[in-house]
Amino acid sequence: MQPPPAAPELIELLELSLAGAVSPAVYRGLAARPAPTFKTAAALAMASGAASTAVDLAHNIVANPGFLDKFPLPLMAIAGVSTLGMYGGVTLLLAAVMYGLGNALGGKGAFDRGLQCAAMLSVLWPLQMMCNWFAFAWILPSALAAWVATLALEGLFGAKPWPSRALCTALGCGALALQAVAHVAAVRADEEIGGARATAQDAAAPDDFVKQLQTASESAAPPPDGAASRRRLSGLDLLRAPQDGSDAMGRAAPAPTPAEVVEAARGMQADASGMLDAISPLLDNPMIAKNMPPGQKANMAELRALMADLKTQLASGNRVGDAAFARKMRRFQNLTLKIMTEAATTTPLKRPEQSAP
Repeated sequence: MQPPPAAPELIELLELSLAGAVSPAVYRGLAARPAPTFKTAAALAMASGAASTAVDLAHNIVANPGFLDKFPLPLMAIAGVSTLGMYGGVTLLLAAVMYGLGNALGGKGAFDRGLQCAAMLSVLWPLQMMCNWFAFAWILPSALAAWVATLALEGLFGAKPWPSRALCTALGCGALALQAVAHVAAVRADEEIGGARATAQDAAAPDDFVKQLQTASESAAPPPDGAASRRRLSGLDLLRAPQDGSDAMGRAAPAPTPAEVVEAARGMQADASGMLDAISPLLDNPMIAKNMPPGQKANMAELRALMADLKTQLASGNRVGDAAFARKMRRFQNLTLKIMTEAATTTPLKRPEQSAP
């Protein structure tokens, strides 16, 4: 005399769930055995939910390299536990639906059969998350879930074949439609967020340029000579925007005299090459002048041309006349200060308002 069939344990239930996706005989064989315990079915569903969460996390890490740096580990742990709780709720809801459909379509069975169906369907969750990585691949798990649900209703509950197939096909099509709407909405949201970020960066580009230009000019200036009672005027000082009407030593001072400018030019030609190399990348960035007013764009164009002329002269190795070089550097100073002044007085561009959810 053979012993009565036993209910499947966790590992066996997992194997049968995977095999049942392609073999209808699996569910007919399970109908002759007791349903798995609540603990076994819940453990399979939670394992599937954990695997699905891990796949989704891996997707976020690959798509956003800085994902782990944005969220602290305790917060991610809380989110993971909450996600598992959500999967538990989905399992119970799916079990109730399968129990109701199985009895409504001409079959019969207890709630533990519905829980068994839900647990066996849960093995498709990680596949769904993985297919979300690729365009239109998310259709496969939903279609497969409709097929497996049909087999489960017919095999475990003994539901009528054609009504079960028709209803599961309709539910599968509805799920696919909802997924399509969700994917389109997600794509549009990503495009809107990316466009808003690009617009904000373009709007902030002129202000950032002024700050970078002033920083580059100040970093290129030679350090003050503490031993000297009065520091000799450097040509690099011509590029520095006045902060409060004072000179580099903090004293109120008039504009440099022509003699001081010529003297500065003699020392400037030895140091100008490095300073021009530091500022040139800022001027060569095409995004800088994108949202500038026409007047600022004209000044930027003249500043670029003047920079190119100065770099060409310095690179040639031929010493430029002090007076001529001083005139060009004075013009360079005026253009730089003009751009800084216009950026400070121009009304900032409004950032695009976020659309209502």
